[in-house]
Amino acid sequence: MPNMSKFAEPAPRRIIILRALQIGDLLCAVPAFRALKTALPQARTTLIGLPWAHRFVERFNFYLDGFIPLPGYPGFPEQNPEVSRFPDFLATVQRSQYDLAIQMQGSGEISNPLIMLLGAKYCAGFYLPGQYCPDPERFLPYPEHEPEVWRHLRLMEFLGAPPQGDDLEFPLCDQDWKELEGIKAKFGIQRDYVCIHPGARSPERRWPVERFAGVADGLAAHGLQVVLTGTLLTSRPSSRITRKRCSC
Repeated sequence: MPNMSKFAEPAPRRIIILRALQIGDLLCAVPAFRALKTALPQARTTLIGLPWAHRFVERFNFYLDGFIPLPGYPGFPEQNPEVSRFPDFLATVQRSQYDLAIQMQGSGEISNPLIMLLGAKYCAGFYLPGQYCPDPERFLPYPEHEPEVWRHLRLMEFLGAPPQGDDLEFPLCDQDWKELEGIKAKFGIQRDYVCIHPGARSPERRWPVERFAGVADGLAAHGLQVVLTGTLLTSRPSSRITRKRCSC
């Protein structure tokens, strides 16, 4: 078993990970989950995530063993905090007395105080230099210029869990294929197609709408059906996308 060099013996057996983010961000963390499970195959790992993410844990049950929904937290934009539920959430996590809590919720600027409230024996994660760092031995300066996948692999390396590749994965089951056929029938997807997912939550990560439209036109010119995926919103950025020219 690889040595988790940042932690005293015995190696942690009960781990909790904070990553209460959307599907894309969770998928980018899968290589890190894989590295952690390979390094500590006997450890039971629980994810703290958005309420829907229990389905993610079920799908990736070879890396993750349990799930606790986060009732929101001030400063996290993904959900409105349910303040009245927060004390019970903390009490539940603290009673479990985890050996290790890993903060994988961004730079740590907002999330590091939360990870310390979970009551684990050790905490690890990211921090921004010059800001609150719970433990210099176990917190890595946030590698903001790394791709998202490698940010979390760097954290695993730092803790002593070597990467097991940076490839992404998404296991499928029979029900997934059945649901796909239903979606294709509902939306009239009848030939070879390509999905385009325009936009991003963070403005600095948004590719210009015109470029998405240009890619869609190019794909359509090659005979492919273009399918736009996303969330239906009434905000201005989404409505701009629907008005752009697209030869779908």
